[in-house]
Amino acid sequence: MIALISEILCCSGSAACSCICGVCQRRFGTNWQQQVKLGYIGLSLAYFGLGVLSIAVGPSINLKLAEVDCDNEDEKCFGKNTVHRISFALGSFHILMIVVSLVGGKFQEVLEQGCWFLKFLSIFALLFLSFFIPNKYFDWFFICSILFGIGFLLSQTIILIDFAYKWNESWVENYENNLQSSFWPFCLITATGVLWVMVSITTLANFIYFQCESSVIITLIVLVISVGLAVLSSSSWIEHGSLLTSSFLAFALNYLNFSALASQPEDICNSWETSDQNYILITVDLGLSLVTLVYFAFKPEDTQEEPALPMLEMAQLSGSPTSPYSNSSDSKQKTSESAAQFHTLMMAFGMSIGLLLSNWGLEGGWRSYMSFGVRESQVLLISLLFLWSLLAPKCCPERDFDLN
Repeated sequence: MIALISEILCCSGSAACSCICGVCQRRFGTNWQQQVKLGYIGLSLAYFGLGVLSIAVGPSINLKLAEVDCDNEDEKCFGKNTVHRISFALGSFHILMIVVSLVGGKFQEVLEQGCWFLKFLSIFALLFLSFFIPNKYFDWFFICSILFGIGFLLSQTIILIDFAYKWNESWVENYENNLQSSFWPFCLITATGVLWVMVSITTLANFIYFQCESSVIITLIVLVISVGLAVLSSSSWIEHGSLLTSSFLAFALNYLNFSALASQPEDICNSWETSDQNYILITVDLGLSLVTLVYFAFKPEDTQEEPALPMLEMAQLSGSPTSPYSNSSDSKQKTSESAAQFHTLMMAFGMSIGLLLSNWGLEGGWRSYMSFGVRESQVLLISLLFLWSLLAPKCCPERDFDLN
């Protein structure tokens, strides 16, 4: 009976996903692996929304859970406690998926690419069971999530720089292939202009909300770094530089600096209201995280495959719920490795959801020196890595950086 119910749930989930995937294949030319990864991103995004809902309305809910003791004090299992339990559930789920990816075989194919409704229920089951774990154990989990959160930020930094380069390369290539059209030059100029307008807005907001001498100095330093990197990147001395790439990273630098200054605990230096305005920062943070995850899901080794639509239709006609790709051992090995890498990044993101929604607050408060330090460290890291990406071909001319 249980097996029959599981099969029904798997089939219903696969049918729904097939409808959605068909639209993506016809409209965007995506392949099967990319769609599977987008499904996992959507799954995590749904529970991220649950975390936002928990913070927004959780503390106002007067609900007693039978036989559930989340804390020896009067604090209920809502708000920040629920958020960390969501992180625990998502992290645990992706750890299991990493193990499944490394095992490989037919079991890995079926579980990796199907049974979406069961996956949703399994995360919910992990979340429900976590409410039976006392809050004191999640203090240790919070420390672990900090390590994974730092790992995700390091990965995000590298991926965002690579994304900025690829974005520029893609639009420049489209322009060169359509020299008679003014569409792509308009897109390049508009995107660059919009990004610098956003840089100006964040810089102006810094001067308005954070008027301490130290905050003003930090803002000026970040602005000078942003302009300097943009000038260097667009100069003739850097053959592979581009203004669009530096514009996107300039926005990232100035936004991260703004969010860092908004995390300062002292009211005298920080007039940013820690209420509904925090959802602006959460939204932008989530946007940067989604850019990181989606770009990683569409990494080059996956895009080399042909779109999955013709083969998927053949698989559906034959009644096969599994991947429509080749059964060669090399192909399966690459697919398993790619899935394991993706689930590792998703695990780090899942573990850091609690940090993202609490702004790295150790005690659940929005403002903390830890959040300030983490965000300013990411500003410094992005600046150094982008500078190195510009200067590396000059410093090491004998090495091939594949810039053509």
